[in-house]
Amino acid sequence: MSSHDPARGPGGAKISGTRKADAFAATTPALPDDTFISEIASEETIAAPDSLSDPSVELGRGVRYSPRHVLGAGGMGEVRLAKDEWIGREVAHKTLHPQMNELAGARARFLREIRVQGQLEHPAIVPVYDVGTADDGSLWFTMRRIRGVTLGDVLVGLAAGDAEMEHRFSRRKLLNAFSSIALVVHYAHTRGVVHRDLKPSNVMLGDFGEVYVLDWGIAKIVGAGDDGDSLLSNDESTGSGRVIGTLGYMAPEQARGRGADARTDVYALGVILFELLTHENLMRETDAMKALESIVLGLVARPSLRKPDAEIPPELDEICARATARDPADRFESAKALSDAVERYLDGDRDLERRRELCEAYLGSAAATEASAGEETGVVHRARVGALRDVLRAVALAPEHPRAVESLAKLVLDPPKGMPEEARKEREAMEAQARTEGALLGYRAFLSFMLSFPLMVIAGIRSWPIVGAGWACVVVAAVVARSLYRRRVSSSREFAVMLGFCFLIVVVQAAWLGPFVLMPMAATIVTAIFALYGSDRERPYVIASGIAMVLLPFLAELVPGVPPGYTFENGAVVLHPRALGLPPTVTTIALLYTTVGYAVLPALFLSRLKQTLRGTEDRLFLQAWTLRQLFPKRATGQS
Repeated sequence: MSSHDPARGPGGAKISGTRKADAFAATTPALPDDTFISEIASEETIAAPDSLSDPSVELGRGVRYSPRHVLGAGGMGEVRLAKDEWIGREVAHKTLHPQMNELAGARARFLREIRVQGQLEHPAIVPVYDVGTADDGSLWFTMRRIRGVTLGDVLVGLAAGDAEMEHRFSRRKLLNAFSSIALVVHYAHTRGVVHRDLKPSNVMLGDFGEVYVLDWGIAKIVGAGDDGDSLLSNDESTGSGRVIGTLGYMAPEQARGRGADARTDVYALGVILFELLTHENLMRETDAMKALESIVLGLVARPSLRKPDAEIPPELDEICARATARDPADRFESAKALSDAVERYLDGDRDLERRRELCEAYLGSAAATEASAGEETGVVHRARVGALRDVLRAVALAPEHPRAVESLAKLVLDPPKGMPEEARKEREAMEAQARTEGALLGYRAFLSFMLSFPLMVIAGIRSWPIVGAGWACVVVAAVVARSLYRRRVSSSREFAVMLGFCFLIVVVQAAWLGPFVLMPMAATIVTAIFALYGSDRERPYVIASGIAMVLLPFLAELVPGVPPGYTFENGAVVLHPRALGLPPTVTTIALLYTTVGYAVLPALFLSRLKQTLRGTEDRLFLQAWTLRQLFPKRATGQS
């Protein structure tokens, strides 16, 4: 045997293992009114253990078996690796603890285990090689030494995300192993044996694809009621009327102390399949009495409910639910039928009618979800998402189902009005990104504007304070714009700061050439750009600022004592620049440079916005076009 060989204590209690459910093991006989329901045995039923004679001659004396290290130990005995000196092979040598020999029922139960396991001749059941008594009269037997890992340890590793376990044991490989396990159990049923303690720790997966079902120590024999079996009814065996098995895998009839039959093992197999798909114990309750109560009431063993994100195929979900039905009559009639159901899934043989039923159920759920949404925008959208999930499941189950396709088209092509809070926040994040990109363009525009200052110096500066103030505003605005872009900041406060700097630059510019030359164009550009990037709440302030940019320089002309920036003389407008000299050549160059800049700058901002908008439009159009290809009739208005 392996180091995972299960061992039992004097009272039949299972020694604690690695999995929570193993802590609930109890091995007591069932009530005398049990019945056995199975298919007609294909072979002769094995002999009842108490009908066989008790060995009275010591077998295996001498040095045939050379003991080595311990493979496993428990309350009843231990299993050692031994060398068969006669044949030359390694075997598992199991013995009772010396103190157990003094318990009247222990020896009988040990002999029962030997005889049951020895008569079940199947490649997946460890064969008994030899049996005998030691010098102190204690029983021992030898069996094949097997190598591998228990299914329990595999599931623990998978639950912990063990990369090696995930590589070695895919879901399909485990399902293949499970199908083999079910067939082994079915073989035992045809021989008149019910295991009664099936669980992952009693299944071993060999290194070369072998599958073994272990621990037949509490198996039930057809025609030999436990209450009348002398090997289990003496003072040291647990009394009749108490439960037998392991709580995490115990069928409701076991939990009630009723009879066990083939469908009792089917229930345990269903629980194992549940754990195989979810990597979790079906039983979560740790209190033994509460666990018994929940088993009697019936557990919901649908992997898709426990792990909704695990992509549990609906076929396997239904197999688990049927195998673990509370009423034995509702379960698979045999372990072979359960194996066949899993094999049909593995072979791709889908139950089309069941798929249609599930499809209709999901469509009904989707309709109910939509109907309960009410009028609140957020609730409507959440309900729509939930309904869409159900409809997608329905389409996955029945891709050609007309109502499923129509429901999907309606949900995808007819979005509701209004925008939920989550979507609104994402939309605002996109707008913030566009504003930070606008800050970068503003930074570059300010840098280009700085190039006009050398021309001002060449032209001749009449008022250094006015020119210096304008130049300082441009430099500070460039630094702020660069900082906003690098920090990805675009709140209303930063928006107002940038607008304020641009306002100052435009107003100061009016002192250079008067309120009606270049300045109105600058005010127009600033107002238009900020209106494009501003929110609905910010836009009125932008427009008001634009009006103020134009009016303030003009109103300043009306203040007494302020020298005029222009006069009308003989039908002509004469400029009186306060800050700059106006030599013809330099002035012409400066005007051309500034005018070209004012023409190009809006085009740059608008091109960037158009590029962003066009990309968004292209993505939306492609999505809509693709969806129309999925639903051509709805797209063209056909019925």
